[in-house]
Amino acid sequence: MIRGKTLLGFDFDLTLVEQDSDHRILALVPETHQKFQSLYDAGMQFTDSVATSLLDLHARGIGPSQILEALKTIPFDDAVRQMFEFAKSNNADIVILSDANTFYIDEVLKAKGLRDYVSEIITNPASWGEQGQLIVKRHTTEPPHGCSRCSPNLCKGKEFLGFIQRCGVQYDRLVFTGDGRNDFCPMTKLGPRDVALARTGRTLAKCLENEQNRAQISAELRWWTEPSEMFQIIQEILNTDAN
Repeated sequence: MIRGKTLLGFDFDLTLVEQDSDHRILALVPETHQKFQSLYDAGMQFTDSVATSLLDLHARGIGPSQILEALKTIPFDDAVRQMFEFAKSNNADIVILSDANTFYIDEVLKAKGLRDYVSEIITNPASWGEQGQLIVKRHTTEPPHGCSRCSPNLCKGKEFLGFIQRCGVQYDRLVFTGDGRNDFCPMTKLGPRDVALARTGRTLAKCLENEQNRAQISAELRWWTEPSEMFQIIQEILNTDAN
């Protein structure tokens, strides 16, 4: 078993990129984006709402090339590139856990030249149908993951631990970085030596205003607002681990 490494776990939307990728694509047609919002507001699960709306997007004439071009221009801070390069040079592993989908994340990372820096992407599977429609399904269907903290499509905490168990590495330190309410669960899986990085002004920050929620995180909790601050904290952690 490999020892002496740090594992960096990241959310994707509004953590590694500066916009929600689902909203970015669905907003290519305002009527489709409005339909998505109506479905979600009416109680349809988020991933299912996206999947249904992507079919509507296709029916309105949006194909693979337009989706790909939109992904290539999603707001991206160069501090993230620097952070990945620094992590690689310091022998840290990177795993992404997201409620987006495989196509979005793969294509954004490839466009930025960063796909090879990531050990694994854990998210909802996406594929192209015969008519050129993007088909997205839930990551988890049967059996249900059973976590009350997470959306039915994906328990990030369970999947984060599952990655660690199957990768054959005994990590010295775990770090998880995110912005959303669904990033709370993996942070509760961290130990006292580990670090949770929460973005200010987002739904995770709101969740952590609750003292009972905050008490469920035994890791060191640190805050960031801009990607440059996230990178700076990751640098500090990896430099400390190297000494």
